[in-house]
Amino acid sequence: MTPKPSSKSSRKPVKAGARAAKTAQTKAARPAAKKAAPAPGKAAAKATTKTGAKAAAKKTAKPRAAVAKPKGKAGGKTSQKKAAASTGFAPQQERSQETHRKLMHAAIKVVSKQGLQSATIPKIAEAAGVSAANVYRRFEDKDALLRAAFLDMLEHSLRANREVLTAEKLEGIPFAQALPAMMAVMYSQNRQTQAARRALRQFLDQSADKAFQKQAANLIADSYMLLVDLLMVYRNEIQHPQPEKALRFAMMQAGTALETITLAGESVWERVLEMDEDAVLQEMLRGLAAYLMVR
Repeated sequence: MTPKPSSKSSRKPVKAGARAAKTAQTKAARPAAKKAAPAPGKAAAKATTKTGAKAAAKKTAKPRAAVAKPKGKAGGKTSQKKAAASTGFAPQQERSQETHRKLMHAAIKVVSKQGLQSATIPKIAEAAGVSAANVYRRFEDKDALLRAAFLDMLEHSLRANREVLTAEKLEGIPFAQALPAMMAVMYSQNRQTQAARRALRQFLDQSADKAFQKQAANLIADSYMLLVDLLMVYRNEIQHPQPEKALRFAMMQAGTALETITLAGESVWERVLEMDEDAVLQEMLRGLAAYLMVR
Protein backbone atom coordinates (compact mmCIF):
# COMPACT_ATOMS: atom_id res chain seq x y z
CA MET A 1 0.00 0.00 0.00
CA THR A 2 1.53 3.27 -1.14
CA PRO A 3 1.69 6.08 1.41
CA LYS A 4 -0.04 9.47 0.61
CA PRO A 5 2.08 12.55 0.45
CA SER A 6 1.63 15.00 3.25
CA SER A 7 -0.22 18.26 2.44
CA LYS A 8 2.26 20.36 4.41
CA SER A 9 5.24 19.13 2.45
CA SER A 10 3.48 19.72 -0.87
CA ARG A 11 2.54 23.33 -0.03
CA LYS A 12 6.01 24.49 1.04
CA PRO A 13 7.68 24.25 -2.40
CA VAL A 14 4.85 26.24 -3.97
CA LYS A 15 5.18 29.06 -1.50
CA ALA A 16 8.96 29.16 -1.87
CA GLY A 17 8.69 29.31 -5.65
CA ALA A 18 6.13 32.10 -5.52
CA ARG A 19 8.30 34.17 -3.17
CA ALA A 20 11.38 33.71 -5.38
CA ALA A 21 9.45 34.81 -8.45
CA LYS A 22 8.12 37.90 -6.66
CA THR A 23 11.63 38.87 -5.44
CA ALA A 24 13.05 38.55 -8.97
CA GLN A 25 10.30 40.74 -10.41
CA THR A 26 10.96 43.42 -7.76
CA LYS A 27 14.70 43.50 -8.42
CA ALA A 28 14.15 43.70 -12.15
CA ALA A 29 11.72 46.58 -11.71
CA ARG A 30 14.06 48.71 -9.51
CA PRO A 31 16.79 49.53 -12.10
CA ALA A 32 14.12 50.25 -14.68
CA ALA A 33 12.53 52.72 -12.31
CA LYS A 34 15.90 54.38 -11.72
CA LYS A 35 16.63 54.68 -15.44
CA ALA A 36 13.19 55.95 -16.35
CA ALA A 37 13.13 59.74 -17.19
CA PRO A 38 10.85 61.92 -15.12
CA ALA A 39 7.61 62.97 -16.59
CA PRO A 40 7.87 66.04 -18.93
CA GLY A 41 5.42 68.03 -16.93
CA LYS A 42 7.23 67.53 -13.67
CA ALA A 43 10.72 68.30 -15.21
CA ALA A 44 9.51 71.54 -16.81
CA ALA A 45 7.86 72.61 -13.60
CA LYS A 46 11.00 71.87 -11.65
CA ALA A 47 13.23 73.82 -14.13
CA THR A 48 10.85 76.78 -14.15
CA THR A 49 10.84 76.84 -10.38
CA LYS A 50 14.66 76.90 -10.22
CA THR A 51 14.98 79.63 -12.92
CA GLY A 52 12.41 81.81 -11.22
CA ALA A 53 14.12 81.39 -7.90
CA LYS A 54 17.50 82.43 -9.36
CA ALA A 55 16.03 85.50 -11.09
CA ALA A 56 14.23 86.55 -7.94
CA ALA A 57 17.39 86.12 -5.93
CA LYS A 58 19.36 88.21 -8.47
CA LYS A 59 16.85 91.06 -8.36
CA THR A 60 16.67 91.15 -4.60
CA ALA A 61 20.44 90.85 -4.13
CA LYS A 62 22.16 94.03 -2.93
CA PRO A 63 24.68 95.63 -5.32
CA ARG A 64 28.23 94.74 -4.41
CA ALA A 65 30.54 97.61 -3.55
CA ALA A 66 33.23 98.35 -6.13
CA VAL A 67 36.51 96.89 -5.09
CA ALA A 68 39.43 99.24 -5.61
CA LYS A 69 42.11 97.65 -7.74
CA PRO A 70 45.57 97.84 -6.32
CA LYS A 71 47.79 100.44 -7.97
CA GLY A 72 50.63 98.66 -9.58
CA LYS A 73 52.85 99.93 -12.37
CA ALA A 74 49.87 101.27 -14.28
CA GLY A 75 48.65 103.21 -11.27
CA GLY A 76 52.11 104.72 -10.79
CA LYS A 77 52.29 105.83 -14.42
CA THR A 78 48.84 107.39 -14.23
CA SER A 79 49.75 109.38 -11.15
CA GLN A 80 52.97 110.52 -12.79
CA LYS A 81 51.08 111.70 -15.88
CA LYS A 82 48.60 113.65 -13.74
CA ALA A 83 51.41 115.25 -11.77
CA ALA A 84 53.30 116.10 -14.95
CA ALA A 85 50.18 117.59 -16.54
CA SER A 86 49.79 119.96 -13.61
CA THR A 87 53.27 121.38 -14.30
CA GLY A 88 52.55 122.00 -17.98
CA PHE A 89 54.96 119.48 -19.52
CA ALA A 90 55.27 115.73 -19.24
CA PRO A 91 58.67 114.48 -18.09
CA GLN A 92 59.28 112.90 -21.46
CA GLN A 93 58.59 116.22 -23.20
CA GLU A 94 60.94 118.03 -20.85
CA ARG A 95 63.69 115.53 -21.60
CA SER A 96 62.97 115.83 -25.30
CA GLN A 97 63.22 119.62 -25.19
CA GLU A 98 66.44 119.44 -23.22
CA THR A 99 67.91 117.01 -25.76
CA HIS A 100 66.84 119.35 -28.57
CA ARG A 101 68.57 122.31 -26.89
CA LYS A 102 71.74 120.26 -26.44
CA LEU A 103 71.73 119.27 -30.10
CA MET A 104 71.27 122.87 -31.26
CA HIS A 105 74.12 124.07 -29.09
CA ALA A 106 76.37 121.15 -30.06
CA ALA A 107 75.75 121.63 -33.79
CA ILE A 108 76.78 125.31 -33.68
CA LYS A 109 79.77 124.48 -31.49
CA VAL A 110 81.02 121.76 -33.86
CA VAL A 111 80.58 123.79 -37.07
CA SER A 112 82.29 126.76 -35.40
CA LYS A 113 85.34 124.73 -34.36
CA GLN A 114 85.63 122.18 -37.17
CA GLY A 115 83.91 123.81 -40.10
CA LEU A 116 80.83 122.97 -42.08
CA GLN A 117 82.22 119.95 -43.93
CA SER A 118 83.78 118.30 -40.88
CA ALA A 119 80.67 118.64 -38.76
CA THR A 120 79.19 115.14 -38.93
CA ILE A 121 76.20 113.76 -37.07
CA PRO A 122 78.33 111.39 -34.94
CA LYS A 123 80.51 114.34 -33.85
CA ILE A 124 77.50 116.51 -33.07
CA ALA A 125 75.82 113.66 -31.19
CA GLU A 126 78.96 113.08 -29.13
CA ALA A 127 79.20 116.79 -28.30
CA ALA A 128 75.55 116.75 -27.22
CA GLY A 129 75.97 113.60 -25.14
CA VAL A 130 73.44 111.56 -27.10
CA SER A 131 73.60 108.68 -29.56
CA ALA A 132 73.69 109.17 -33.31
CA ALA A 133 70.52 107.07 -33.52
CA ASN A 134 68.79 109.61 -31.27
CA VAL A 135 69.72 112.37 -33.74
CA TYR A 136 68.39 110.43 -36.73
CA ARG A 137 65.09 109.90 -34.92
CA ARG A 138 64.71 113.68 -34.82
CA PHE A 139 66.31 114.81 -38.08
CA GLU A 140 66.33 113.24 -41.49
CA ASP A 141 69.96 114.07 -42.18
CA LYS A 142 72.81 116.46 -41.37
CA ASP A 143 71.34 119.28 -43.46
CA ALA A 144 68.05 119.12 -41.57
CA LEU A 145 69.91 119.28 -38.25
CA LEU A 146 72.04 122.26 -39.37
CA ARG A 147 69.01 124.12 -40.72
CA ALA A 148 67.35 123.82 -37.33
CA ALA A 149 70.54 124.80 -35.50
CA PHE A 150 71.22 127.90 -37.61
CA LEU A 151 67.63 129.11 -37.29
CA ASP A 152 67.81 128.53 -33.54
CA MET A 153 71.01 130.61 -33.42
CA LEU A 154 69.39 133.50 -35.30
CA GLU A 155 66.26 133.37 -33.15
CA HIS A 156 68.34 133.38 -29.96
CA SER A 157 70.33 136.39 -31.19
CA LEU A 158 67.14 138.29 -31.99
CA ARG A 159 65.61 137.52 -28.59
CA ALA A 160 68.77 138.62 -26.83
CA ASN A 161 68.82 141.91 -28.74
CA ARG A 162 65.19 142.59 -27.89
CA GLU A 163 65.94 142.11 -24.22
CA VAL A 164 69.03 144.31 -24.22
CA LEU A 165 68.20 147.00 -26.77
CA THR A 166 65.11 148.80 -25.51
CA ALA A 167 63.81 152.32 -26.01
CA GLU A 168 63.97 152.91 -22.26
CA LYS A 169 67.74 152.52 -22.32
CA LEU A 170 68.07 155.27 -24.93
CA GLU A 171 66.21 157.88 -22.91
CA GLY A 172 68.38 160.93 -22.31
CA ILE A 173 71.13 159.69 -24.64
CA PRO A 174 71.87 161.96 -27.64
CA PHE A 175 71.86 160.48 -31.13
CA ALA A 176 75.59 161.19 -31.50
CA GLN A 177 76.16 158.61 -28.73
CA ALA A 178 73.34 156.20 -29.55
CA LEU A 179 74.55 155.56 -33.10
CA PRO A 180 78.05 154.40 -32.03
CA ALA A 181 76.41 152.21 -29.36
CA MET A 182 74.32 150.44 -32.00
CA MET A 183 77.37 149.92 -34.18
CA ALA A 184 79.26 148.50 -31.21
CA VAL A 185 76.48 145.94 -30.63
CA MET A 186 76.54 144.85 -34.26
CA TYR A 187 80.32 144.57 -34.25
CA SER A 188 80.39 142.60 -31.00
CA GLN A 189 77.83 140.09 -32.19
CA ASN A 190 79.66 139.52 -35.44
CA ARG A 191 82.92 138.94 -33.58
CA GLN A 192 81.46 136.63 -30.92
CA THR A 193 79.73 134.41 -33.47
CA GLN A 194 82.27 134.88 -36.24
CA ALA A 195 82.90 131.21 -37.04
CA ALA A 196 79.23 130.24 -36.76
CA ARG A 197 78.13 133.12 -39.01
CA ARG A 198 80.80 132.19 -41.53
CA ALA A 199 79.43 128.64 -41.57
CA LEU A 200 75.90 129.99 -41.88
CA ARG A 201 76.79 132.12 -44.88
CA GLN A 202 78.46 129.12 -46.54
CA PHE A 203 75.49 126.89 -45.73
CA LEU A 204 73.04 129.45 -47.16
CA ASP A 205 75.05 129.58 -50.39
CA GLN A 206 74.97 125.79 -50.72
CA SER A 207 71.42 125.13 -49.56
CA ALA A 208 68.67 124.54 -52.09
CA ASP A 209 65.96 124.81 -49.44
CA LYS A 210 64.09 127.99 -50.34
CA ALA A 211 61.94 127.88 -47.21
CA PHE A 212 65.03 127.78 -45.00
CA GLN A 213 66.67 130.62 -46.92
CA LYS A 214 63.53 132.71 -46.49
CA GLN A 215 63.30 131.99 -42.75
CA ALA A 216 66.95 132.88 -42.20
CA ALA A 217 66.64 136.08 -44.25
CA ASN A 218 63.55 137.12 -42.27
CA LEU A 219 65.32 136.65 -38.93
CA ILE A 220 68.37 138.61 -40.09
CA ALA A 221 66.11 141.37 -41.43
CA ASP A 222 64.23 141.49 -38.11
CA SER A 223 67.53 142.09 -36.32
CA TYR A 224 68.30 145.06 -38.56
CA MET A 225 64.77 146.43 -38.21
CA LEU A 226 65.08 146.26 -34.42
CA LEU A 227 67.95 148.75 -34.65
CA VAL A 228 66.06 150.93 -37.12
CA ASP A 229 62.98 151.09 -34.88
CA LEU A 230 65.09 152.02 -31.87
CA LEU A 231 66.93 154.80 -33.68
CA MET A 232 63.69 156.23 -35.07
CA VAL A 233 63.22 157.98 -31.72
CA TYR A 234 65.86 160.39 -33.07
CA ARG A 235 64.01 161.11 -36.30
CA ASN A 236 63.88 164.81 -35.54
CA GLU A 237 67.66 164.94 -35.38
CA ILE A 238 68.07 163.40 -38.84
CA GLN A 239 68.07 165.92 -41.67
CA HIS A 240 67.55 163.32 -44.39
CA PRO A 241 64.17 163.92 -46.07
CA GLN A 242 63.17 160.32 -45.35
CA PRO A 243 64.54 159.44 -41.90
CA GLU A 244 63.30 155.85 -41.75
CA LYS A 245 64.50 155.00 -45.23
CA ALA A 246 67.85 156.60 -44.45
CA LEU A 247 68.19 154.58 -41.23
CA ARG A 248 67.39 151.32 -43.04
CA PHE A 249 70.05 152.02 -45.64
CA ALA A 250 72.58 153.08 -43.00
CA MET A 251 72.03 149.91 -40.91
CA MET A 252 72.32 147.64 -43.95
CA GLN A 253 75.44 149.44 -45.14
CA ALA A 254 77.08 149.19 -41.71
CA GLY A 255 75.97 145.57 -41.18
CA THR A 256 77.28 144.42 -44.56
CA ALA A 257 80.60 146.15 -44.01
CA LEU A 258 81.00 144.70 -40.51
CA GLU A 259 80.10 141.22 -41.73
CA THR A 260 82.65 141.44 -44.52
CA ILE A 261 85.36 142.64 -42.16
CA THR A 262 84.70 140.10 -39.43
CA LEU A 263 83.86 137.04 -41.51
CA ALA A 264 86.39 137.31 -44.31
CA GLY A 265 89.46 135.18 -43.84
CA GLU A 266 91.68 137.87 -45.30
CA SER A 267 90.06 141.28 -44.96
CA VAL A 268 90.49 143.39 -48.07
CA TRP A 269 89.34 146.37 -46.02
CA GLU A 270 92.38 146.16 -43.77
CA ARG A 271 94.74 145.71 -46.71
CA VAL A 272 93.36 148.65 -48.66
CA LEU A 273 92.73 151.01 -45.76
CA GLU A 274 95.71 149.87 -43.72
CA MET A 275 93.62 150.22 -40.56
CA ASP A 276 92.73 147.88 -37.76
CA GLU A 277 89.11 147.04 -37.09
CA ASP A 278 88.62 149.71 -34.43
CA ALA A 279 89.84 152.43 -36.76
CA VAL A 280 87.60 151.11 -39.56
CA LEU A 281 84.64 151.22 -37.17
CA GLN A 282 85.31 154.86 -36.29
CA GLU A 283 85.51 155.89 -39.92
CA MET A 284 82.31 154.01 -40.64
CA LEU A 285 80.51 155.97 -37.92
CA ARG A 286 81.65 159.26 -39.44
CA GLY A 287 80.35 158.18 -42.81
CA LEU A 288 76.95 157.19 -41.35
CA ALA A 289 76.61 160.49 -39.49
CA ALA A 290 77.40 162.40 -42.66
CA TYR A 291 74.88 160.36 -44.69
CA LEU A 292 72.14 160.87 -42.13
CA MET A 293 73.10 164.55 -41.90
CA VAL A 294 72.83 164.47 -38.15
CA ARG A 295 72.25 167.95 -36.75
